[in-house]
Amino acid sequence: MNPLELLLLCFAALLLLFVFLLFLPIRLAVCFDKKIRLSLKILCFSFLLYPKKKKWRMKEHLPEYQKKKKKKSDKKPAAKSTPQSEGGKKESAVERIARKYEEITDLLNTVIFPAAKRLGKHLTVSISRIELTIGSDDAAKTALLYAAAVNGGYALLALIDEHTNLKKKGKGPIGVTCRYDLDKTSITFDIELALSLFGAISILLPTLVSYLQRTSNNDL
Repeated sequence: MNPLELLLLCFAALLLLFVFLLFLPIRLAVCFDKKIRLSLKILCFSFLLYPKKKKWRMKEHLPEYQKKKKKKSDKKPAAKSTPQSEGGKKESAVERIARKYEEITDLLNTVIFPAAKRLGKHLTVSISRIELTIGSDDAAKTALLYAAAVNGGYALLALIDEHTNLKKKGKGPIGVTCRYDLDKTSITFDIELALSLFGAISILLPTLVSYLQRTSNNDL
């Protein structure tokens, strides 16, 4: 094998590796059973994101550190200046609310909603289990909550299925149970959100362009 063929082989291997990493799904596992647990999964590796184990630090238990912490908490925050309109006059509450509403709606229409639409095309939602147990201190209230949970739950799943790639993973249960002998409602679920690097780039780049165009138009 001559040097040129070896170079081409290395280039092809690097290209295949790049394509593999580009379409490799990065999964976010969301589990809830009395407490929420977030994990990031890449291939066979798993990284716990929440809850994080708090590291024990010796300096936090020293008297000097406790005094500094108390002094910082005692400091009063600086007073915020009231925004002014173009004439140098103070902006009224109605004008401020109207301006904020216009800014938020413009941000939603130009940046957030298009990004959410692109996210749905590339996002895969895998559901392992969802167990919702309805209970309350009143039988009639329990029945009403059960009916609302069933209708709302199926409508929500249908909405997720319409706008994302929804999959059922494993043989875990998905359903709503009505328990008249319980006085509290509880839920447990295990869901994974998967997104590839290519999908993330396809979402972030147009979103960044839209945001920059919006900020440049506002500056004009």
